[in-house]
Amino acid sequence: GYARYAIPMVNAIGSSWYIPADGYNALSNPLPSLEGIPQAVLSNPYPSGSNPLIPSAGKKWGRYTHLGEAATWFTQDMEVGMNDRINFTLQREFAFGIRTDMTYFFAYNHDYQAPNIWGGTGSGVLLNLSDPALSYQYKGALDQRVTNPFYKYGTTDTFPGALRNQATVTVASLLTPYPQYGSLTQAFRPNLSNRYQALQLKAERAFAEGFSFMLAYNYNREASTEWFNNDDRYTDTLTWIGSNNPRHRISGATTVEVPIGKGRKFMNNIHPVLNAIIGGWSTSHMYMWNSGPILRWGQLNVSGDPKIDNPTSSKWFNTAAFAIATPYTPRTNPWQYPGLTGPGFWSLDSTLVKYFPIYERFRLEFRFETYNTLNTFMTNQPNQTVTSSLFGKSVGPAAGNYGREAQYTIRLHF
Repeated sequence: GYARYAIPMVNAIGSSWYIPADGYNALSNPLPSLEGIPQAVLSNPYPSGSNPLIPSAGKKWGRYTHLGEAATWFTQDMEVGMNDRINFTLQREFAFGIRTDMTYFFAYNHDYQAPNIWGGTGSGVLLNLSDPALSYQYKGALDQRVTNPFYKYGTTDTFPGALRNQATVTVASLLTPYPQYGSLTQAFRPNLSNRYQALQLKAERAFAEGFSFMLAYNYNREASTEWFNNDDRYTDTLTWIGSNNPRHRISGATTVEVPIGKGRKFMNNIHPVLNAIIGGWSTSHMYMWNSGPILRWGQLNVSGDPKIDNPTSSKWFNTAAFAIATPYTPRTNPWQYPGLTGPGFWSLDSTLVKYFPIYERFRLEFRFETYNTLNTFMTNQPNQTVTSSLFGKSVGPAAGNYGREAQYTIRLHF
């Protein structure tokens, strides 16, 4: 099969965000309470003498808009992201109604934007960066503060940003392409890509004769184009970086009717009282497992092999291989290392159900459910902060790993 999908920009922009409307957005806050006494009243929340309403600038700033402050704008003529998908599947049916399939799946995203339901700027390009090579050469000298050439520059109409009110600035800020501005971000840049491929195996049996099951396995490889380090971000050079998502996943589910009681295979003519006790039960279970996520690293000095053969919660990797990065040097260590993953995760949830017939149209349902049925403790991902006393140790439970939880319900069906 082959399919092509156009990716709606709302997937990346998010429903709670908006297109920048520079000059037309103005925020006015009422005065806060002073010693518990309100300073603002509903009849006059923005008194002209002490806290006037800030009017929007509209178009009056013109070409001076955002001078002396940060600015963000959307890429002009944004490219609609495209997702191409190819899959090839082989299916085979065996005895007892068991059906298996093996699928190879490949997806390639062009002009990819990371989805963000809360709103964001996708993969923004920072266009006001100083050359990292300057920091390698001059080091801490770039952090020295000097007289701000834009201090009290012009008027608030021709230089409206906060930069005009700062008496001193760092040398580094004056070495950017546009020192009269703060950070400049072009949101939703084009030309980013993402690719995903997976081998999927599945066996399942539809519910029949009181039994059903499904067992699936997924092995995947994913990568996206990223900026490897600050030098690449400055030159806008992209590199394919592998995803740190777990490579292996297994999921399974089964439902079993206990074959005892009225309408079941065994003891169909059981006494009603005994049937109410041991007859008509059914149970279902859900199992999920994934291998640990690949550990990602910031800029560090790395020597030797970070991976060890038998990781434990007290030492998950070779901590001696890592050291604080040398200041004012480019990143050279990889984002991640083959086979160096965090702890895996698995869970088993179970349900026990019985129906009690009352009359022809009425029946009572008893349901007992457990989450983390075996009350298994899953370790958290190891600490990766090289300066921490817990560096390399896995302390506490994994996210989403709670002690066994149980609940039961009684429900009347009619």
